[in-house]
Amino acid sequence: MDIYKELDEVYASGADVEAFLRERVAKAEDEAELIILYNELGSFLRGVSRFEESATAFEKAAELISETGDSVSLNFATTMNNLATTYRMMGDTANALKGYETSMAVYRALPETTPYLYAGVLNNLSALYLSEGKLKDAAEVSEETIRQLEQDASLSDELATAKTNLASIYIRLGETDKAASALDEALRIFESADTESAHYPAALNNSALLKAFAGDYAGAAEIWKQTLEKIGRVFGENADYAMTCRNLARSMKKTGDRENAKRYLSKTAELFEKIYGEDDPNTESVRTELIELLKG
Repeated sequence: MDIYKELDEVYASGADVEAFLRERVAKAEDEAELIILYNELGSFLRGVSRFEESATAFEKAAELISETGDSVSLNFATTMNNLATTYRMMGDTANALKGYETSMAVYRALPETTPYLYAGVLNNLSALYLSEGKLKDAAEVSEETIRQLEQDASLSDELATAKTNLASIYIRLGETDKAASALDEALRIFESADTESAHYPAALNNSALLKAFAGDYAGAAEIWKQTLEKIGRVFGENADYAMTCRNLARSMKKTGDRENAKRYLSKTAELFEKIYGEDDPNTESVRTELIELLKG
């Protein structure tokens, strides 16, 4: 039976994915099957924030690919990209950078590499630079990501998402004109699509930030209301929903609408406690902000 089909069935049934993968690893008949299983195990473990175990699984997959003499292949490049991303999430910047550079070098050597694949590594590298506070490096790599995606008209959603990410970097750099230009293009692509992208709220959020920075708090509030509705519909009341409530509360306060500011900030406090825990610094911070608002 096809491994991917079996795995899809395990996920769909709600069964123990890790147990399934480890059992299949123990029974694997050849290296090709083991490589697939270790890659899938690495992805699963990263998804549940068990990063060291995830890295070990990806390392085993990469080692097996190398042993079979297939280290210049899409499979190896993809595995190294995944391994590097796990390193990045572990805070191991040096190994993450090395992994991304290896992945890109292999992709560049292969004529069958698609813009989508290469842009994926670039996007991850940009995220690494961003986490290190290297904003200009992050912007340069993000710009190259966009150039790659523009080569394939079928990647419009990915292109709009990349432009949204670039706008976020420009905002942090204080280059608001460039941020606005990137956002205008992202929003145009998102809004002309046949179906609404899950990444559309991020573009709206950045648009609201720009309005707030310009002092248009009422305009920012209207966009954050839209953002809140779209996040809630797609993802539910998650961390992004909570942060949008906080942004909306702050913009409401600036417009003098203290009642709605209190309402949205109270919702933020409720969600932060649920998401981060009662004693988390994020929760304590918003609770302090709410107390100050209630005093006014």
